[in-house]
Amino acid sequence: MTQDAWIAIILGAILAILFSYYPIAGLGKRFLGQSLVQICEKILGKALGKLFGFIIVYYLFMLHCWTLRSFGDLMVTVRPEIPIYIYIAGLSLATAYAVKSGLEVFCRCGEWLFPLGLFSLFLIIAFNIPHIEFKNMLPLMESKLTAMFGASIRSMMWFTTGSLMFGILLPFMNKPKDLKKTAVKGIGVSCFILFSFSIINIAVFGAPFTKVNNFQLLNLAQYAKLSDLLQRFESLLIMVWITWIFMRTVIFSYSALQGLCHLLHIKDYRFLVFPETLLAIAYSIYIYESFQEMSHLYTLDLYYLFYSAAIPCFLWFIAVIRIKFGKLKPTK
Repeated sequence: MTQDAWIAIILGAILAILFSYYPIAGLGKRFLGQSLVQICEKILGKALGKLFGFIIVYYLFMLHCWTLRSFGDLMVTVRPEIPIYIYIAGLSLATAYAVKSGLEVFCRCGEWLFPLGLFSLFLIIAFNIPHIEFKNMLPLMESKLTAMFGASIRSMMWFTTGSLMFGILLPFMNKPKDLKKTAVKGIGVSCFILFSFSIINIAVFGAPFTKVNNFQLLNLAQYAKLSDLLQRFESLLIMVWITWIFMRTVIFSYSALQGLCHLLHIKDYRFLVFPETLLAIAYSIYIYESFQEMSHLYTLDLYYLFYSAAIPCFLWFIAVIRIKFGKLKPTK
């Protein structure tokens, strides 16, 4: 199946758009100026709406903790002499400062960090081209349809990681009429990046090694040889990775806090930043015994699909039915 992973990535991106981002974008266009948490209460009523809103906020908080722990595990593989809680606490403090600064500040920061990181990642691809062996890609299309479908679902889960975050940030979109186009563009870029690195990983290392390797990109960086001046290319990758993980923790923390404020009708989220940061540090350190345990949890198909696909589709379906029968009026 690993040789055909690139096919699963494309199918997963299509599934993510159809069953996660399109329903959320559809809700955003029908209920302008409201987040997914607020839309839940409008569609399902106060009690059930708050329950679904809490589930969404909890999921975003879990993603914040998961990202912190991933960062800690990555850094421990590089510098094992430093305890993992030092790495997690350091990133959490930087995250809290950025979240407290506001959405516009860290979005402006992301406008610089994302292109820089993208350039660095494709440098890794460029300098691994001499190591490519296309025989590692063979045989093509040998996977059964059931295996391909299962792999596509797992790929879809990767693409839908930020779908509920997308729902929380609906009120901040300056072009709400173009939400579907925005979603397609974002997934398209993500698909291209993941597709590119899937191909290069298989072509360089082969399917068996790629299947069991947790940090494939790090191995690619270690394998790349630029010149005598820069033999340790993985150090550049680590710096890029840290900036992207930083932006990821910021956006998940901010989304969780905004969702909580919408749930409890609180106007300003800033006084919640410090408590949420402390809770995230404790949770990320003590809830998982190892990286393998955490990774196993986030590869459980039903667990992930419940949050990223079932909830958006359910809300969209109920909204369409209620609007059709005149029980609910969209906000325009």
